Amino acid sequence: MSPLVVCDCRRLSTVVRHRRLDHRQSLSPRLAEGSAVYFFESVDVSPLFALVEDRRWLVRHSAIRSLNGGNREEAEDKLLEILATTSDPNDIIYCHSTLNQIGTRKALPALTQNMRSRKRDVKISAQAAIEAIEARGRQSEA
Repeated sequence: MSPLVVCDCRRLSTVVRHRRLDHRQSLSPRLAEGSAVYFFESVDVSPLFALVEDRRWLVRHSAIRSLNGGNREEAEDKLLEILATTSDPNDIIYCHSTLNQIGTRKALPALTQNMRSRKRDVKISAQAAIEAIEARGRQSEA
């Protein structure tokens, strides 16, 4: 696991919005490193919400993965909103990956629905997230 890094989400989203760089330039690869950023639970991740709808896939996927910290309930709600609206299988897989880490039983209906996807990777990632959520539920009950 990479070292713990605390990131100022507001500054990150401001940098992304004000730079009009192509994904081959330096900004997106730096944001791709943001997927390894972990936040303390008290950090407000809502500034990342605008980035999960960015047209650049590297920025979008990094923002989705960066939702694994901070306010987990808010992040989970945003991830479920993305799952309900996107048709991009890669966005769905990244949402599943993040829900695998922070998801609660509230995410199970959306994940179960994605188990019927024609895309194998979507099914596998949904199954892994369901198993992780159920395992966390069993641990908290014990």
